[in-house]
Amino acid sequence: MENESTGGMGDVLFKRNRDQWKALVHSFRIAIVRLLRTNPMTNEELAHELGVPSGKLYVHTKKLLDAGLIISAGSRQKGSDH
Repeated sequence: MENESTGGMGDVLFKRNRDQWKALVHSFRIAIVRLLRTNPMTNEELAHELGVPSGKLYVHTKKLLDAGLIISAGSRQKGSDH
């Protein structure tokens, strides 16, 4: 029997629900999730990795946040050691 939370895919860790699947329809969002799986990043860092303006990320990261596929780790300020 397949594991409902992983789809029988070993260590893939996301639950299947309609909002999450809808959030992953866009290939750009899949790229964001893949990058964030290996390393937490700010929007600016994501933009640099993806080669796009950071303003383009807002809609996509908001959809992923709303679907519970990514979490916000707060904000980092440049030059801050905290």
